[in-house]
Amino acid sequence: MKSYKIILVLLAGIIFFPACNLSGSKDESVSVSNNLTEKNESPVNFSDKGGVTSTRSGIIALSEKRMIVQSGTVKIETDNFPASEKFITELTAKHSGFISGSSSETGASGKRKGAVKVRIPSDKFYAFLTELTSAEKVLSQEVSGKDVTDEYIDLEARQKTQKELESRLLDLLNQKTGQLSDIIEVEEKLSSVREIIESTEGKMNYLKNRSEFSTIEIMFFEPELIQTASGGGFFHEIGRGFKKGLEGFTEILSGLIMIVVSISHILIFIIILIFIIKRYFRKKNLGSSQLAG
Repeated sequence: MKSYKIILVLLAGIIFFPACNLSGSKDESVSVSNNLTEKNESPVNFSDKGGVTSTRSGIIALSEKRMIVQSGTVKIETDNFPASEKFITELTAKHSGFISGSSSETGASGKRKGAVKVRIPSDKFYAFLTELTSAEKVLSQEVSGKDVTDEYIDLEARQKTQKELESRLLDLLNQKTGQLSDIIEVEEKLSSVREIIESTEGKMNYLKNRSEFSTIEIMFFEPELIQTASGGGFFHEIGRGFKKGLEGFTEILSGLIMIVVSISHILIFIIILIFIIKRYFRKKNLGSSQLAG
C-alpha cells in the first residue's frame, strides 16, 4: 500500500512539474515582449529567403526588396527567318517588354541571320524564356543574375548624406552674414555636392532600371545546306573556287602579256638580226654557186 502511494506521488510530480515550467516560460516571454514594447523596438524576423525584415527605421527589408539584375542569351536555328522575327516581336509585346536593338544580314550563301535585344519585366523573365524556347529550336541558352542590393543601399546612403550637406550649405548662403570670399567658397562647395548628387542619382536609376527590366539577347539564323569555314554553303564554295581559278588564270595571262610587251623591242631587234643574217648567207651561197658554174 505504501509503494502504491509513493508511485501516485511520483506521477503527480511528473505531470504538474512541466506545467509549472511552461507557465514560467510564458511569463518570461511576455516580460521580454513588454520590455521591447516599452523601448519602442520590434523583434527582428528571419524570412525563409534568408533576409532580415524589421519595422524599425534603418533596417531594410532585404528579403522583399532584393535587386537582382537578370540577363540571358539564346541562340536559335530557324527554317523561316521572317516568321521567327515576327514571333519574337509579338512575344515581347505580350510580356509587356520592348525591343532595345536589332540587326540582320544576309550571308554569302543567301541565308539570313539576325540578333534582337529585348527588355522584359523581371517578374516575366522566366515566363518569356519558357515560351520562347518551347516554340523555337534552341541551340544554346545562358542565364545569369547579379545581386546589386548592397550597391544600391550604399548609393542611397551616400545620396542622403550629400543632400543633408546640400541643405546645410543652402542655409549658410541664405544667412548672407559672411564675407564675399566665404560665400564664393560655399557656392563652389555646393556646386560640387550637387554634381555628386546627380551622379549618384544616375547610378541608382541605372541599377533600378536594370533590376526592373531584364535583358535577353536572341540570336537566330537560317541553317546552311553544308556549313563551311567561310560561313557559306556547299555550292557557294564551288562558285568561289571557280572564281578564284579564273582570277588566277587571268593574272597569269596578264603577266605573260606584260612580259612580252616589256621585251618587245628586244624581240624586234632579234627578228631583224636573224633576217639580215639569213639574207647575208643566202647571197653568199648564191655567189658561190655562180662561181662554181
